[in-house]
This record gives sequence, C-alpha cells and structure tokens, in this order.
Amino acid sequence: LFTFCSTPEKFKFDELTIVTKDSETLSKWYSQNLGFMDSKDHSLLYHDNLTIKLTQNTEAKHRDSVERAYNVNYLPGIFKFGFKTNQFDGLVDHLKKNNVQFVGSVMEDTILNRRMVIVKDPEANYIQLFEDNGPDKLKPYLLAVISEDIGSQEKWYQVNFPVDRTHLFDREDPDVFIRILGGNDVAIELIQPQESDIQKELDYSQITGFYSIGITGASVAFEKDAEGNLIYNTPKN
Repeated sequence: LFTFCSTPEKFKFDELTIVTKDSETLSKWYSQNLGFMDSKDHSLLYHDNLTIKLTQNTEAKHRDSVERAYNVNYLPGIFKFGFKTNQFDGLVDHLKKNNVQFVGSVMEDTILNRRMVIVKDPEANYIQLFEDNGPDKLKPYLLAVISEDIGSQEKWYQVNFPVDRTHLFDREDPDVFIRILGGNDVAIELIQPQESDIQKELDYSQITGFYSIGITGASVAFEKDAEGNLIYNTPKN
C-alpha cells in the first residue's frame, strides 16, 4: 500500500474582484500602470500572481457618496489592496510619468521594514506598493479592512491567515484603533476609525470598490471573515 501526500499549497492572494462603473477605463489603467493583461471584454485582468475580475455596474454608487449618506469618514469593508515589487523605484517613476494620483509620497514603513507608497486608480481605490528584494515584479501582499469590531476581526485573521506578529497603533482624539498583522507572505491592516453599525445594511455589489478576495493555501475553508467581508478560501483535495 502506497500513500501519496500532496505538498501543501503556499498561502497567497490569487483573485480580486472590483465593482466598477467603467470596466474599460479601469482595465486600461491596471494594464498601463501595473502590467496586467486585459481580456477583450475588459472583465478580466491577468498577472503572474493575480487575476482581477471587473464587475461592471453603471448604477453603482461611489464609496464617497455612500460615506456622505451615512455620515462616516470610511465605509466598513475592504479598504485597500497592496503589492510588493522588486522594481519599486522604476515602478514609481513609471506611475509618475503616467500622471497616476499619489496619496502622499514614498515613505519608510518601519513596521513592515519596507519603503512604500499609496496610489489611487481612476475610481479612487487605494493601491499600496511595497519595496521588496524577492523574485517578483508584482505580488499581492497586503489587505486592509475597515472594521466595526476590530477585536473579532483581529482574532479571525490571526487564526486563518499565516501571521505571526501583531502591532497595535491605537490613537486618541478621535479614537482610532489600528492593528498590523504581519507574516512572511502577507500583511493585514485592520482599522476601526469610528463607532458605526452600518455594514449589515450595505450591498457591496452596488458600491464601487473592492468586492471580494480569493485565497489559496489557507488551512481551512472559509467564505467570509468575522464581519462578513467576502474573503474566501477553498482548499484543494
């Protein structure tokens, strides 16, 4: 009797879905600026390490209008997505030449020990880029989530993601609670900026922005995180 054991898959983000009012414009931006290959109908973007699905909804509301409607500064949910790159300086120069909108300037992230910069795509989705000396020109690395209950979220990600260190950055006046969870292959940023209880009312398919994230390599199956964000993993047999 012979028993064959498959090698466990390495943890990684492998699929990102974005709700957009204009998939053609958004797909061209990711192609021209981050090197993704666009499908003919602008519904899919391919890269070595990630597939982006663009779900076009011309009736979707921009996040800022929904924030104003609920009188909050940040909507709960997936807030930002980040990549690490071994061509950081060249990529930053390329983005500047293409007149990409930067949020601040290049900074040293003293927690993750990497230089980083944040940019926005045409629909104001936040993309964070980190310097890396690994083999990848562009590899998914960071997930940032606005939370209504940061304690339950912190526990959920510590259990389900390969993170082994946690940094607390709680602030006062106004109260903002921040957790950075770090691991070799992933970083999670959790932010609770204000007291709110609106997430259960939101239909993210009707709001532009990051909608769902697919994971490979987590040890157990899951479809949502502790607050219902569509973070899913289906282990392969």
